[in-house]
Amino acid sequence: ISIKLPPYTAGSNVYTLGAVAYDNQGNASNPSSTQITVTPQVVSKYNSTLAVSPADISADGVSTSLITLNLNDVNNLPVKGMADRLTLDVHFIPDATASQPVNYPLLTKVILTEINHAPIVDNFSFSVEPEEIIADGVQSSTLNFTVLDNHHQPITGLKVAFEVTGGPEVTLSPVTENNGVYSAMLSGIVAGHVTVAPTINGDAVAVESHSITLTADHRTATIGLTVVSDDALADGIDVNKIEARVTDQHGNPLEALPVEFHADNGATVIPPEGITDAEGLITVKLANINPGVTTVTASGGGHEQRIELSFMSETPEKLLIYRNGAELTEHPVVGDTLVAVAMCSIALCNGASVHYQWEAESAVGSGVFVAIPGATSETL
Repeated sequence: ISIKLPPYTAGSNVYTLGAVAYDNQGNASNPSSTQITVTPQVVSKYNSTLAVSPADISADGVSTSLITLNLNDVNNLPVKGMADRLTLDVHFIPDATASQPVNYPLLTKVILTEINHAPIVDNFSFSVEPEEIIADGVQSSTLNFTVLDNHHQPITGLKVAFEVTGGPEVTLSPVTENNGVYSAMLSGIVAGHVTVAPTINGDAVAVESHSITLTADHRTATIGLTVVSDDALADGIDVNKIEARVTDQHGNPLEALPVEFHADNGATVIPPEGITDAEGLITVKLANINPGVTTVTASGGGHEQRIELSFMSETPEKLLIYRNGAELTEHPVVGDTLVAVAMCSIALCNGASVHYQWEAESAVGSGVFVAIPGATSETL
């Protein structure tokens, strides 16, 4: 595959190339992209030629010789658009001892002019592309600062730097120069916003600064779970709390990422799903009526994490005796079926281990109760 890019211009020359691969089953890969910078041609004196034809002409003011200059770059490709930057220096060296008529050798040279007048404000330009990159240390933004003189010709050899202020620490590549365009690459691994502006010899330049946003990498999302409170009573009201924090591979928080929660052992998650805040955090509560260990699973961004917490059994506060579905309020009679129910603080105990013994009055009206041997059932 071949791609033809537009020619170099005085503005931005950075292009983003993206691609998606498909297998024989039609499954698509994750998209991938790279940046290509088009640089100006540089004239090579080794690949350029100057020819004169014919080499000898009569000094009669009529005869002519054609001077041909071929400009090629370092890749031996023709360099176009240079005509307005060429001057021709032609002079003769006469032979004073020669008799008339005489042929004088013609010496010629072609000069590619480079006019280094002081830059003026109107001929500065500063661009940043793209203005938003992923803070993965790989993606980068290209900074281009173009300097022209008052004849709109490129100015080379300046001491240009790029000043970065605000936000996280970033990495800047060395500044390079091509035909008056000073460039550098900016990247980083910490999410945030930075402001970039060019300087010449350490002095600020009267051009508008640009802002670059480094965003967290959603492709590398991971979830970390922390137990905020544990060992709640298994009464359906008391709650445990867990906190989920979603970050990328460099620890940058992922904001506005949906996270779902699931729990076993009959626990209820409040709420069962939510959205992370600016710090990548979301906190949920869990209630349960079943004592024991509960496993909570959080999932989001293609990643999931698990954590365990515990619900504690309540201590029964009293026993309620029921007869035929109603609470017993008087003495039972022979043949009644009695049921003992453990009551905790606000509801019936669920899963609590209660040890109790059925007893009967030793004699009617004695007020003395003795254990009923083998009374392990709820039938008296």
